[in-house]
Amino acid sequence: MKKNPNSIRAPAGLEWRLVRKLPGLCGIGLLLLLLAWVLGMVLPFDGDPQDIARRLRTFNYTLIGLAIFHVTMVLTVAFGCLIVMIMKGPQYTSDSYPVQDAERPAK
Repeated sequence: MKKNPNSIRAPAGLEWRLVRKLPGLCGIGLLLLLLAWVLGMVLPFDGDPQDIARRLRTFNYTLIGLAIFHVTMVLTVAFGCLIVMIMKGPQYTSDSYPVQDAERPAK
């Protein structure tokens, strides 16, 4: 593959700012979920012990699901930024070969 000398590289935009912020956003989101988990474990609950255990189990599963969803969304945004960076980069061409035109078949 050869870099096309006439290609124009597009200026960097929002994708670079997002990529730089993504690790922090991922960490902050996971820390907030961890804080919610700690608060759920520390706060006193009233009622039947079996009911409390069921609610805490449901709460834990919900937080695990939210953590997986959060990390997946951060990775999705990162993948989208990567695609935009590649699309804005220089143009490359590979070795060309003659294409037979369907409108003018060979005789």
